[in-house]
Amino acid sequence: MEGNTQPLVSMRGIWKSFPGIIANQDVNLDLYAGQVHALLGENGAGKSTLMNILAGLYLPDAGEILIHGQQTAIPTPRRAFELGIGMVHQHFMLVDSFTAVENIVLGMNGPALKLDLRSATKQIQSLSEQYNLDVPMDIPVGGMTVGIRQRVEILRLLFRQTSILIFDEPTAVLTPQEADTLGRIIRSLSAEGKAVVYITHKLREVLEFSHMVTVLRGGKIVATQPVDQVSESQLVEMMIGERFISPTNPGGSESGIEVLRLVNVQTMNDAGSPALREVNIRVQKGEILGIAGVSGNGQMELAEILVGLRKLTGGEIWLNGKNVSGNSARQLIDNGVAYVPGERMRYGLVGPMTVAENLVIKGYRRKEFQKGIFLNYNRMAYSSREIVREHSIKVPDEDMPIHLLSGGNQQKVILARELHEPHLLLIVENPTRGLDVKSTAVIHQMLLKEREQGNAVLLISSDLDELLALSDRIAVMYAGRIVGEMSASGTSPLEIGNLMTGRGSGSHPS
Repeated sequence: MEGNTQPLVSMRGIWKSFPGIIANQDVNLDLYAGQVHALLGENGAGKSTLMNILAGLYLPDAGEILIHGQQTAIPTPRRAFELGIGMVHQHFMLVDSFTAVENIVLGMNGPALKLDLRSATKQIQSLSEQYNLDVPMDIPVGGMTVGIRQRVEILRLLFRQTSILIFDEPTAVLTPQEADTLGRIIRSLSAEGKAVVYITHKLREVLEFSHMVTVLRGGKIVATQPVDQVSESQLVEMMIGERFISPTNPGGSESGIEVLRLVNVQTMNDAGSPALREVNIRVQKGEILGIAGVSGNGQMELAEILVGLRKLTGGEIWLNGKNVSGNSARQLIDNGVAYVPGERMRYGLVGPMTVAENLVIKGYRRKEFQKGIFLNYNRMAYSSREIVREHSIKVPDEDMPIHLLSGGNQQKVILARELHEPHLLLIVENPTRGLDVKSTAVIHQMLLKEREQGNAVLLISSDLDELLALSDRIAVMYAGRIVGEMSASGTSPLEIGNLMTGRGSGSHPS
């Protein structure tokens, strides 16, 4: 910004590689106090790697970091915190069994055995109210929704008084209204003199929330420009290196053949309170039913009862004309249910395992993968190579640990694995959260193809644009109930947003 002559942070000639991948190539980046600096690029472009270096999680192979003009080594996250650098990661760094307060103060310096949790709770509560980040302080974070866990991460940075804040996909699980609120918070933080890095794939947010934008492609910086000098189409072209047209939804047709029906379904959340209250929904063959709702209103529990991960306390679930209420996860898989969870690294993948192992982890029981009492590893390797090729998953070697892949390629692995198993119902939660424009389009095309092939799709998403682009019908959840159902065609985000926050009324399903 005008008046800032010396960068608060300078990253010079940064190189970083992993086996088979060069993540950053001679990257130079300056961050100024009082600026929101957006980082854009496709999945795998090197954005998160670059910020992980600044946050002390990775050491660069070459290059230097200057803080206030002084060359500084950042070998650990603790050192980063000492320098006033904090990061809210896309995949949260929390201890599930600890409360919000315990996670926030974890690792802070202080007199041994004299940690004053009561005083810390008051300070955190004050910050929570100041920044409109409502968080329950005294329950384990493992029982919290994704959106609330994200707030805990943000409060941790604010509590530690960091002056350089890095946000990696911070609005991925928020409603448009919540995203706008967070955008105002981030702009206010920069107005307080903090340097903010904003990693996102939502171009609207870049244009509205940021002062500067840097675009990376293939580990290299393509451009760094003031936001008011670039357009959305220019940013997309810089990111992918070509003009890009998103896939269009040709629209489905009602088959009249019911695949899934929920009748007065009820269940409890982890705290023992009602999570679903007499939910009634139906999904037909060749249809995408979208489920909208603010995180924490029963969407997660809805998915879990449908895949056998949570106990039904009332009502019935019918799948293809068969009552499957109370079926186990294995029984539901055998009855044709496929599932893409909302948190891919937490529930969808085994990070240390290879790409090939993750691709066959669900289908290893099939005869083609068996060799007597042993597994046929040659056949499994061949199958994984075919899936990688068919779905254009970018990976140099199927034996690479899957945690080294970009988010978009990780998501394609999960979706490809589920689609290659026999199924008639696909349940997907936030399938494009944290993905770039091109990866999002690929995932959307895969879901539309599912519908074209006659399968039923239940799409649970916090992204209203995604729901409106893909769904045939949309059902809105609030406080564990379906409060409205409508055709996606002609429905406005404002109408759905009002229902999501308990305002407005909709036509209830029969």
